[in-house]
Amino acid sequence: MGVTRYLRGGEWLPPRHKLPRGALPLARAVAGGEDPPCTGDWRFTSDDLTERTAAATTCGGCPLQQACRAAGETATHGVWGGVDRSPRGDPP
Repeated sequence: MGVTRYLRGGEWLPPRHKLPRGALPLARAVAGGEDPPCTGDWRFTSDDLTERTAAATTCGGCPLQQACRAAGETATHGVWGGVDRSPRGDPP
């Protein structure tokens, strides 16, 4: 029996919702009680490049780093598995 519902933004999504490729291992780990060090850390989605760079260093020792990186392959903002997926323009 597989995972039938996934958590995003504090809300459960129906099984028909398509997750990004690679997101299932991350969803299963978090649902199983693993608590990544990024939980609640606003720097991972900050608009400031310096803050996101500092946040990415936190990913180095995380056991979920590879699953998180795979889950964020299609993301367009934020740090996923140590990779900053945000646009690289000049800061405001």
